[in-house]
Amino acid sequence: MNTILKTYNDVIDETVEYYSKNPRSLNIKDNRSVGCFYLHPDTGAMCAVGRCLNDEYLKVFGDSGSNMQSLVEDHFHENDFTIMFKEEYKHLNSLDFWSRLQDLHDCDLYWNNGVLSVDGKIYVRTLKETFK
Repeated sequence: MNTILKTYNDVIDETVEYYSKNPRSLNIKDNRSVGCFYLHPDTGAMCAVGRCLNDEYLKVFGDSGSNMQSLVEDHFHENDFTIMFKEEYKHLNSLDFWSRLQDLHDCDLYWNNGVLSVDGKIYVRTLKETFK
């Protein structure tokens, strides 16, 4: 079976579409988001990066709550972290992209009841321009 490789913009679009229909996988403390889970231990919801991880690494890092930068620094070399992604994402090797995609998911300012806010739309436009 041939895997269709995703572009950075494909990942951004599918992330926005997914979270427009599904809850984000947030770690809530004192009624505010303090990050996310790659795989929420109670609900099974996944964050933007978690949705792109292969099953093996999703099991390992699912409930870690680490941001991408910390995860890579703690467990990988910067040039080999993409082994944790599904085939269609492995070639997307910008750690900055994955960190910023996680920010899109995590930041309450970018979402309003499952819809991108004005700030979210600006952030998405900036991401798409940065990662053409």
